[in-house]
Amino acid sequence: MAFWIIAAGMTVAATLVALWPLFRASPDEAATRAAHDVEVYTAQLRELDADVERGAIAAGEAETARAEIGRRLLKAAGRAKGGGDGGAAGWRRPGVLAAIGVVAIAVPLGSVAVYLTFGAPGLRDMPLATRQTPAQLPGQDVESLVATAEAQLRSNPNDGRGWDVLAPIYLRLDRPDDAAIAFRNAIRLVEPTASRLSGLGEALTRAADGEVTDEAKAAFEQALAINGDYLPAHFFLALDLSQEGDYPQAEAAWAKLIDISPTDAPWMQIADAALADARQKTGNAAPSTALAQNTRPQVKGPSDADMAAASAMSVDDRQAMIEGMVSQLASRLEANPDDPAGWKRLIRSYTVLGDREKAGQALAAASGTFTPGSAAGQDIAVLGEELGLTQAGTTRSAPPRPSEADVAAASEMSSGDRQAMIQGMVSQLASRLESNPRDVEGWKRLIQSYKVLGETDKASDALRTAFQHFGTDTAAGREIAALGQELGLTDAEATQTQ
Repeated sequence: MAFWIIAAGMTVAATLVALWPLFRASPDEAATRAAHDVEVYTAQLRELDADVERGAIAAGEAETARAEIGRRLLKAAGRAKGGGDGGAAGWRRPGVLAAIGVVAIAVPLGSVAVYLTFGAPGLRDMPLATRQTPAQLPGQDVESLVATAEAQLRSNPNDGRGWDVLAPIYLRLDRPDDAAIAFRNAIRLVEPTASRLSGLGEALTRAADGEVTDEAKAAFEQALAINGDYLPAHFFLALDLSQEGDYPQAEAAWAKLIDISPTDAPWMQIADAALADARQKTGNAAPSTALAQNTRPQVKGPSDADMAAASAMSVDDRQAMIEGMVSQLASRLEANPDDPAGWKRLIRSYTVLGDREKAGQALAAASGTFTPGSAAGQDIAVLGEELGLTQAGTTRSAPPRPSEADVAAASEMSSGDRQAMIQGMVSQLASRLESNPRDVEGWKRLIQSYKVLGETDKASDALRTAFQHFGTDTAAGREIAALGQELGLTDAEATQTQ
């Protein structure tokens, strides 16, 4: 009995769905309402931009609101575009009452006839998980919105508002190349504003693995020309000075950013570390914490600067963005270590972030990738000295040569003892390379030692392991391959012929 009650309810619902077009207003009225909605949502986007410029809304809230308004705007534009010729409205049009009667009788009777023929009321239930398609799973709303917006922009590429809505969404989805294109189009089709120009600069910086390129720098400078108090642009320009090694100018830029920012600004920790690093390079002593606190303005309530900072970025987003860019650069260098400029940029980035331990590790890895006598190796060594990293034990001196006493003691040993001593030293070297594999000279000594001991198989194994760490197309890899070929190891010969 319960089944038939449910079936009757569903039949009524289906009948109402079938009758609904007969009660709807004329297409002209629907199109008019949709066009009005487009005007309303467009005005809301303009008001939202004005609120962001005034600092009246936080960045996260602004992005969420822009995405929602953009979704409604696209939907309304589709309804307005689909409007057709008008006619009489509602169920009072001629013939509608007769059609209603036919549908009200035909749909229930037809449904019952079809179900009695093809239905199976005794069939067992199917779990929701087995019937749910991937498109129905959660987390697809943003991607669907972006796909819809992209389709609209392909048909109307001069829709500046559409590009303006899509640009920050691309940035949040970590699609910096697409974000840069969207920001450029929004600037060209709507107007250049501080937020759009700064967004373009940020997208270009992310696309360059955290390096502030010349084009990004120009975008940030244009943003400040429009709004000299736009704090994100100040941040990235100060970062550019630190990356370029212009420490006197970087010190002034970071000090200015700290001075004009609220005490709880999301970038304050990074700015403090970068300022301390710049002062260390220029030889200027950093002021005490108490003095620094006294020189900063005491803010009793949210000022205009506070609101601008809050609207620009959140703590988590900004910190995650910077750490993500540095992490991307580190990952790229793992895959392609033969990039001296990339290593120098990574070492500087860790130093600016105040993570001297990782800066030292990056310096050690770069020193192991390039031989000390090469131009790249010398540049990296000089950078380490400039940053004060070599004094922290991040570089290793070569192991001392045996003294005269060691040589005399070895000469008095029996051949068996000397052999055991040499094998012990070689084993120690192999163990050290397992824990620190980025030591080119160590690998060369190990390969040579195995060859001298007559253990050609172990020498070949060491050669292959060294290639795994340095590759064959890096400066270090080519040096190791040349040594292997000189020693007559087949792996080196095969590598040289590739």
